[in-house]
Amino acid sequence: MGLRATYFQHIRDVPDWVWRDVVKNFSPTGDPLLADPSTGEFMLQMDSMLALQRLRDWMGPISILSGYRSPIYNARVGGAPKSMHKIIAFDIPFAKYYPKDLYRTALQVGFTGVGLYPTRGFIHLDLGDRREWYGKPEDKVEWEGL
Repeated sequence: MGLRATYFQHIRDVPDWVWRDVVKNFSPTGDPLLADPSTGEFMLQMDSMLALQRLRDWMGPISILSGYRSPIYNARVGGAPKSMHKIIAFDIPFAKYYPKDLYRTALQVGFTGVGLYPTRGFIHLDLGDRREWYGKPEDKVEWEGL
């Protein structure tokens, strides 16, 4: 996989130039769910943030349900032991988008790991190994019906 990331004890410690010049539509105060919700810790993985910005540029405003999770928080919420959220991943609600448009656009902007959770109303995106999965068997049935 080889995703290099920089750990920050709190998302507010990320240099201002990242928010101003790289991911200009996201911020540590406007998007607190980019960081671990229990501690504020954040893992900055630039390629992932750039892909998120490209997705936003194409789709419009994006809400984040979950971004970085510390190993402790990931275990507490029942996350997979090898979850990409422990580096950086994004769970994005379908709320404002046709799910398959969000899916296709995510692939076009470079996301390689895609988890489909239509019964729970969100898509998981990351830059890990190329793979696709459904949260539950009923998610596959729902997805195929969209």
